[in-house]
Amino acid sequence: MQDELWDIYDADRVKTGRTHRRGDPIPPGDYHLGVFVWIRSGEKYFITQRAPEKEVAPLIWEATGGSALAGEDSLAAALREAKEETGIALRPENGVLFETVWHSDFFADVWLFRQEVSLAGFVPQPGETIDARLASPEELRAMVGEGVTFFKYEHMEPLFLFADMLERERMFICPLPGTPRAEIEALLAEDFIEVGASGGTCTREEGVGILVRRAEHPPEWQWEIHGYKLRRLSEDICLATWLLALDGRKSQRATVWRREGGAWRAAYHQGTRCTL
Repeated sequence: MQDELWDIYDADRVKTGRTHRRGDPIPPGDYHLGVFVWIRSGEKYFITQRAPEKEVAPLIWEATGGSALAGEDSLAAALREAKEETGIALRPENGVLFETVWHSDFFADVWLFRQEVSLAGFVPQPGETIDARLASPEELRAMVGEGVTFFKYEHMEPLFLFADMLERERMFICPLPGTPRAEIEALLAEDFIEVGASGGTCTREEGVGILVRRAEHPPEWQWEIHGYKLRRLSEDICLATWLLALDGRKSQRATVWRREGGAWRAAYHQGTRCTL
């Protein structure tokens, strides 16, 4: 079996030009790149069960992940790990980099992929995975708390919030066809205001009307969200920033989300045209 080689990075995430063989001790000050791959299908997450012969945490359920091979970037590693461990071919355009977590000898990029997947497409990897399932955040929390049958990831709760807010942001731009008016109204706070890219303002009533029309008559837009970032300013306030590419035009976007009665609602939104 061919040795698995990793690129070695320094503490600033700069490649040193050296490689490391998996299984050998990593010298202090050296790091390698790892990835966590969370796959969100609808409202649930695709998870796998570790093989019984694994030395660490056998039979525990987990999100897909692993180490980047020499020459791989983070996204390429995430796509390969998902394919190898699950048989699922993720589409790169469906991935969003959530954050990077640092450990003593490696750093790991946490990826969120929004992609519909089927358990019928799961292919176990001998010695690595034996089963798969789709689980809601509530089910995963229960698996962590009851007998620890699912890995306790420190980034899990922030990731769930990030994923939920990203779904709200997408609905805020263009609701799915047929989205009920009540669901759209619940998205915007009573005091919502938007400052558009043109400099004009939009009230909640106007915003609800625009989104209802988009749900009833979906626009034929080509649009993408890039670089989505979520910053929690307080327990009940989040600031989301991102770049919207829509039909060849680009604008920097910012949304202030406020939690009211347990639900997150948009209180303020702003768009600024840019040429990035």
